[in-house]
Amino acid sequence: MYSTVEHKYLCSICQHITSEKVHYCTKCNVPFSLVKIPASMQVTSKAKTAKEILKNKAVGKPLSGFEFIGNLPKKFSMVIHGEPGAGKSYFAFKIADAIANISKRKTYYVTSEEELTNLDFQNKLEYCETSEKLNFESVRNKKQFLKFVENSSANIIVDSLSDLGITLNELKSFRERVGTLIYILHVTKKGDYKGSTDLVHYPQVQIIVSDGIARTKKNRFGKGKKEYPIFTKKEE
Repeated sequence: MYSTVEHKYLCSICQHITSEKVHYCTKCNVPFSLVKIPASMQVTSKAKTAKEILKNKAVGKPLSGFEFIGNLPKKFSMVIHGEPGAGKSYFAFKIADAIANISKRKTYYVTSEEELTNLDFQNKLEYCETSEKLNFESVRNKKQFLKFVENSSANIIVDSLSDLGITLNELKSFRERVGTLIYILHVTKKGDYKGSTDLVHYPQVQIIVSDGIARTKKNRFGKGKKEYPIFTKKEE
């Protein structure tokens, strides 16, 4: 749908703007002082009514296995935080794999804390029964990570933003370009976040992991506080 630009004229003497095509300025009365303002220099309103916005209403769907979060759009943001050993990485593996299996975008789990060859890392993959659709990448520092996402439009799951020292402004610089963005933040034993608290409040969904249970704290797609048991195998 194209919007029609109303022609406007500027008085070269008093700078008065008018939409009337006359031979003199209606404010200072100087003849032949009006100059047509090019359409490219005019600011046009793109405001819409509620009816116009809802005409193409966005549709959300539950993510299989993670229905407790609610109806999710194709692209959303989430933060996962909790104390060391609570189960953050396990939860991130599982939800990343679920996204990889339904999304048309490539999905990457990016780790800065563990090498892909580490036994502990591989044990987590084995426990979570990760599919072949989820890709893994290891980065050593912030520079490598920002280079990795520089021209990416993939879904990105990061473990962890605390370790990489990513700021909110740096996150915003690539947020709109990538697909779904999920990142882990660490919490000290005193309950303080490692890094800016803005990183906790910025995403649409906030998950707190404690004692193997993931719980929603802030959730723009669901109602109420619900939880997800991360460790479901009998041996755990």
